[in-house]
Amino acid sequence: MQSYTKVYLKAFRLDESDFCQCETCTEKVRATDIHHILTRKKHPEGLDQIENIMAICRDCHEKYGDRIYLIPILFRIHRRVLQLCRIKHNRIWIKDQIEKYENLTALKDQCTF
Repeated sequence: MQSYTKVYLKAFRLDESDFCQCETCTEKVRATDIHHILTRKKHPEGLDQIENIMAICRDCHEKYGDRIYLIPILFRIHRRVLQLCRIKHNRIWIKDQIEKYENLTALKDQCTF
């Protein structure tokens, strides 16, 4: 089992065999993947923290992937799940990431090449 999977399961007090619902879709689908909102490839420095990992199903993982414009949306969804489940997390860090990636997306939209 990957270290980030252990971090997620521990934070949500889940066992490996427990049902874990996809955080992003409205169906009661089993989450099969732990998704890094900020990718390990682009941001390798210690992003295996609960604020940056979310449980999602395979379809959602393929749909959302590494699309930078979806990062603020994924953080908002995950933040809400953390709040509803009363999982201790760094609210300021998540807020900063939402603002950062909203600004990056806005800048990209303003650029014409």
